[in-house]
Amino acid sequence: MKTWKAALLLAAGVVASGGIGAVIFKPWNATPLATIALDYKLGMALNTIRVGTVDQLVTADVVRDTLKGGSLYAARKAMFDKYLCGPVFGDRHDDYDSVNRQNSKCFDVLYADNGSSVEHWYGKHGLPTAIAPAISNMRTTMAEKLRDHLRDPHNLRAAYEARKDIIIAHLRSLDLKERKTAVEWLQSAQQAFEAFSTPEMQDAYQAMVAAERVWLNHAHQRWEERKGTVVSFTLDQLDEELRPFNKWEETNDRLRALAPNLYVVKYAGRRQQEGGMELINEYTAIIRDVIAAVEK
Repeated sequence: MKTWKAALLLAAGVVASGGIGAVIFKPWNATPLATIALDYKLGMALNTIRVGTVDQLVTADVVRDTLKGGSLYAARKAMFDKYLCGPVFGDRHDDYDSVNRQNSKCFDVLYADNGSSVEHWYGKHGLPTAIAPAISNMRTTMAEKLRDHLRDPHNLRAAYEARKDIIIAHLRSLDLKERKTAVEWLQSAQQAFEAFSTPEMQDAYQAMVAAERVWLNHAHQRWEERKGTVVSFTLDQLDEELRPFNKWEETNDRLRALAPNLYVVKYAGRRQQEGGMELINEYTAIIRDVIAAVEK
């Protein structure tokens, strides 16, 4: 389990898992009263996110669950579990009904919010599709609140200091092999943040972002033009169709060749766009502090 990745993200104040459980889900009883109750729970959940401060929302339990999960998405799942899955649907994101081979309600509504068929995924649980905008609103509100708060280097440092003891204790509790792997990953992450300060790395990152934008716009345009039709291509036409994607792949390869850790370099690029190099420098300092504390 890659707990060291979560350690980096939490060390940097980025929050927002669990295992597969033998949980049997009950279909939603879509009576008018049940729908009213569901709307009420969603309203309460959204209000909690709106009025709570980041310090209040990112509890010690959220931090511990994120560390157990070991990834950026584990951080999000920890927040979903605490403020959406449990209070609204009575389950957890990663719960699984092994009898009916079905994900949890919370997993499916969040999956549908990524652009999949709302009717299909909600229908599996008998959930009213009318709640889909509220799910999307809650997800967006949670992400924007955390992102807006943590783009300030001072807030980032405060978030780290508030949960530092939990993070360091967790990393020190790992066996020697896991701890060594964790420190090595953190060291590569530190190098990636430091490398992002160079003009060459920033140019390579911006080229990748620009190529990605062109490719996505091209793909969307072609989808809109051709949806509902069957299209065939000659090899030359296929090469032309794939040109924006191949260009994006080339820019990724260039970035990969320069990056000590491609995953972290891309993460650093997004943070630099939000808070500038001062924010990048704070991430670097925090990661360095985690490494030093774990190696004591």
